[in-house]
Amino acid sequence: MGWSNGSRENPIDINIHSDISILAKFINKQKLLKRFEQIVIGDGANGPQYTLRWRQMNLFLDGIMSSKFKEELGLFIKELNTILDNDEAFSINEVNTLSDSNVHMMVTDADTFKEVYSVYENTPIEDYWGYAWWFNNEAGNIDYGRVFMNSIKMYAPENSAVVKNRVIRYTIRHELGYILGLKHTIDESSIMFPNHTPGLNDVFSDLDKEALRFLHDERMPVFSNSNDARAILEDILGIVNSSGKKKYINKIQDLDS
Repeated sequence: MGWSNGSRENPIDINIHSDISILAKFINKQKLLKRFEQIVIGDGANGPQYTLRWRQMNLFLDGIMSSKFKEELGLFIKELNTILDNDEAFSINEVNTLSDSNVHMMVTDADTFKEVYSVYENTPIEDYWGYAWWFNNEAGNIDYGRVFMNSIKMYAPENSAVVKNRVIRYTIRHELGYILGLKHTIDESSIMFPNHTPGLNDVFSDLDKEALRFLHDERMPVFSNSNDARAILEDILGIVNSSGKKKYINKIQDLDS
């Protein structure tokens, strides 16, 4: 899947000027297939029912932001542009005005958020670290999102600085993961697990990143359901299941006959 220096070239050309150590990074294809199914296609309430993806995401940050929050958001924006460098149409940028945005992220208390978006008046968002909604167009692109970041829980005075930083790091990535069209999973090692376990799912894992990259792969059409997406991904990864083997054998037999 790539190299420890960040390159995805294969083969890779390296100019040697001094001692250097570069490791190849591998990923298990079956685990990747499972993670794709775990976090990409949902039931409509928990993630979209078919593949949808962003093109250009312009995010406006609003509300009560600590310096650590701004830092973590900036780091993830940079990371996300790198993760999805396989999709030339995708980009995520932070903008300075709400009118220039299509994602409104508010770091505030629940009552203030509900004053702005009254449609969520009866949603218990105050119980969560964050909450996110997205909307898609007829072309299969997610083109609008709202993100509530619970400043009361995030900046709780009883939390140590380390805990606050971990909460901020996880919540930013988890909620923007949802805005990207991903869904919750029962796998605790994924950023899309609905609860944070320090040291286990603080950030996007390699499996999470690769699943997101395949969602944005040009060979993965939008509006693909779970069965179609699985077949496409199996083909991309070179995975042949039992039914695939049978079809291949039948094809060979037809040619022989």
